[in-house]
Amino acid sequence: MNSFLIQGKYVLPNQLYMRSSFFRLCRFNACWLAAVIVISMAGCQAGGEKQKESGNAPVCNFDQPLRSAATPALAKKIFNDEAWDINNDEVLSFLDSLEGAEPASRPFYFRVVTNSYKKADGYYAESLGQAGKQYIEDHTREFLHYFDDSTCFTANDLQTWVDIVMLEFSMMSEDEHAQSLTDDFIKKVESGCSDCTPAQHSTLALFSRQLRNSWTAYLKHIEY
Repeated sequence: MNSFLIQGKYVLPNQLYMRSSFFRLCRFNACWLAAVIVISMAGCQAGGEKQKESGNAPVCNFDQPLRSAATPALAKKIFNDEAWDINNDEVLSFLDSLEGAEPASRPFYFRVVTNSYKKADGYYAESLGQAGKQYIEDHTREFLHYFDDSTCFTANDLQTWVDIVMLEFSMMSEDEHAQSLTDDFIKKVESGCSDCTPAQHSTLALFSRQLRNSWTAYLKHIEY
């Protein structure tokens, strides 16, 4: 059997085949491993970008508007549950900030408006009810998203928003047959939640149940 001289050593043909196969296999495995590494790195990078886009950031980040000199002092007072004057018309502008503020500031104003309900009376109560109901209809998923993190907004806050909507319903109702108010409103809100997460659907179900209960109780006690 003929032999071949490779690197100063004689190698038989079958050994040469095995050695060359081994080298080819090594080269193949090296390429395969390199490909796996590249794909994995790309996946990690894409995953990181997806994590940034998917909203792993906190639902509420109040630090920026609280530190900002541009944030009205009245808004900061209401946010911190400090004493404030209900007759200060500036509070009405905060209702517009629910949807008009910079995205980073909107959770802050959502908290301000939520806290403001405690002193809602007269003209402000009417404006709050109207703006609050409209906001939920127009920005259903954003509204529900705030309640994804209970460290930001709690079940008590959700009940406050039931009460805010009730301010508007009480102005709209004139007779005991106004049960359709809640049904129509809830149907519209549900239509804006087609792409909501399971947790947000659960929040909406709780909100709807509480709203129906509050409205039913209201209708029983109003005088005709």
